[in-house]
Amino acid sequence: MTSFIPPPSLLYDMTDRRLLAVVAVLSLVLAGCSAPAAPVGQSDVAGTASSDADVSAGSDAQDESADSDASGSDGSDSDASGSDAAESDPDPDTAERSLSFDPDPVWERVTTLMASDAEQPPLTVGVPGATAGQAFAPDRSTFKQALNASAAASASDASGPRGVTTPFGVYVEPGGGPPVVVEQVLAHEYAHAVQYADSMFAPWLTEPVRSTDQQMTQTALIEGGATYVGDVYTERYLSDVPLQSEQMRRSYERAAAGDRFFVAPYYFGAEYVDRRLDSPADLQSVYDNPAYNTAELLHGEGAGEQLPMSIAVDTSDGDWTATSRDKKGELYTRIALRATLDGDAAATAAAGWGNDSAISFDHDGGDPDAFVWALRWDTATDADEFVAAFERSLDRRTDDWADRTRVEYLSDRTVTVVMGPDAFREGTTITGTAGDLSIDVDAAADSGWFQRDAASTLSSAAPPAAS
Repeated sequence: MTSFIPPPSLLYDMTDRRLLAVVAVLSLVLAGCSAPAAPVGQSDVAGTASSDADVSAGSDAQDESADSDASGSDGSDSDASGSDAAESDPDPDTAERSLSFDPDPVWERVTTLMASDAEQPPLTVGVPGATAGQAFAPDRSTFKQALNASAAASASDASGPRGVTTPFGVYVEPGGGPPVVVEQVLAHEYAHAVQYADSMFAPWLTEPVRSTDQQMTQTALIEGGATYVGDVYTERYLSDVPLQSEQMRRSYERAAAGDRFFVAPYYFGAEYVDRRLDSPADLQSVYDNPAYNTAELLHGEGAGEQLPMSIAVDTSDGDWTATSRDKKGELYTRIALRATLDGDAAATAAAGWGNDSAISFDHDGGDPDAFVWALRWDTATDADEFVAAFERSLDRRTDDWADRTRVEYLSDRTVTVVMGPDAFREGTTITGTAGDLSIDVDAAADSGWFQRDAASTLSSAAPPAAS
């Protein structure tokens, strides 16, 4: 069972007595599900670091899975969350602990806001050690490194209240935070518990995650829903505590490049849900008609209509193997550009995304050594804006990958980014027009690497239907 669990929840600035950040988390594990079922939500706060959660769990559309020692993604494969976390003996350090306030009124308020008669779940004060170990380990992928977008602060730099919700119970770690902040985290987690109890997203969440873009969309809908409920709860019942959505915004703006991938689903998910709803009682409608991808999440219904993209890959004449492919999406593209550019420039350059496919290659059976990222754009102007921004980003970078990257047009609306050693870039030929591409990799003569009798051919049809 695949589960991805987020990092620490909050950072409190005792100097100006202002709450800078709150993080609450959802660990989605569906009991008895045989396929990878769902991304886990994560959030961060004003400059607090969190781990990376770039995910792809489908069999035919994966993120750079060779980078991960987990379940075909660079997330974490947690054996301690979900049923294991709920059914194992409690941590000795947390078994006798309690909150400084009564949690029952919090549950009653949340269920009233959400118009739910769900039964209150078990509450454990303290996050199980094994779960925490999976949750707070930093994680970086080679693809993010190639884009110079992997930098992330250590999870040990953050502290404070945090929470995890599974279908079997809620876990909250006060972390020495003020009771009002712990209550806000608990309200967020209780919102997740209602999502579970009322089966709000089961029909589409049980399908295999096919791409990073789909994972980020689902996580944003799930975490955005709980953050929206937390905002309404905060407005009605708490004082002198910033809204969770505002905390996510601050965190996103101040976070390291790699941490933005972690925070973004909370921030943009909350914005999306807030645009859709007038009341937490209507949250189910978000999951009955969910956003198709991150472009639609960012811009509204219809904005994420994808352009056709078919890619054939041939490595039969070289010593490279195509190992995986993934669709990154508009939000991922924006965050990657944001590592070097300001927020407005990154958003403008990523807007107009029509489709993409990132294909990973390796030459020795290990981690990916090279990538081809093909992107289609709604208009030629959108493509021009992306190329200009990407080239400007490369000019500002000083990392090794910057010198191993080339970006070029295949057509006026299709752009390719090739990243890897000189032999790979020089030996890779990309032909075709618009969304029908052929990638031929023949770098054996100049690579100096051991020649293998290996051939791989990957072809990609149009994107899967919306879940």
